Amino acid sequence: MFDFRYHALSLAAVFLALGIGIVLGVTIGDSLVSETEESVRSSLRGDLVSARDEAERLRAELGRRNEVIERVYPVLAANRLLGRRVAVVALGGLPDDVARPIREAVEDAGGEIDSTSVLETPVDERELADAVGGRFARLGSDERLLARLGERIGRSIVLGGTVANRLERRLEDAFEGDYDGADAVVVYRAPGEESEDVPETTAILHDALLDGLVARERVPVVGVERSGDDPSQIRFYRDRGLSTVDNLDEAAGRIALLFALEGARGAFGFKDSAEEPLPEPPSED
Repeated sequence: MFDFRYHALSLAAVFLALGIGIVLGVTIGDSLVSETEESVRSSLRGDLVSARDEAERLRAELGRRNEVIERVYPVLAANRLLGRRVAVVALGGLPDDVARPIREAVEDAGGEIDSTSVLETPVDERELADAVGGRFARLGSDERLLARLGERIGRSIVLGGTVANRLERRLEDAFEGDYDGADAVVVYRAPGEESEDVPETTAILHDALLDGLVARERVPVVGVERSGDDPSQIRFYRDRGLSTVDNLDEAAGRIALLFALEGARGAFGFKDSAEEPLPEPPSED
């Protein structure tokens, strides 16, 4: 039989072994965790440095690309719209950093801005109806008559004539220019025009006006926006049959705009909605 002293020594040995195992386990475990953490940190630091280097390389390449495009822009633009009249239509306002590149591109290509029409939101449809006159002066709440009014205004911007001249005389803050007829049209829709706060009558008038603009198939109509515009208006334009340019603020976008005003069809730029960065130059035949 084991005596009590032997039994006690055995228990002490067991507890001692357990204690040593715990100490060793903690020590080794801490060491392994520490080494693992340092390895992870080192790997992440390396990934971050690589990502920064790659971003810097891509930024430099983008800068060189834009520089090349800026240099060839005058050559590609020269006389491309020689003698052509371009109408500008803005829905919801026309910021200077949109109006300016449109005007510069058209003038760089030898064209001229025939007219600039800006329909603020909400549209005062009764004011428009009174300016146009005739049956539209009795507009009331008739949505079908409102749609006809919008389409009539759109057609008048393209064709010129009596309606456009009345608008220019009566609403000179919104309608400016000669309105002698347009060979092409640029449309800008301000971000936020898809908001639920936009009155339904304004949306009806905008849609009808675009219908009037695209009614003449031989007159290109191009919807534009800046590269940073959010939410994008490209889907709105495309759903209504317009060609589009999503980077008006860049030289590549101005080149695409000129090609589209000549008749190239499609969605151009660098956003996900674009079909290609630039259109093929229209045939000179």
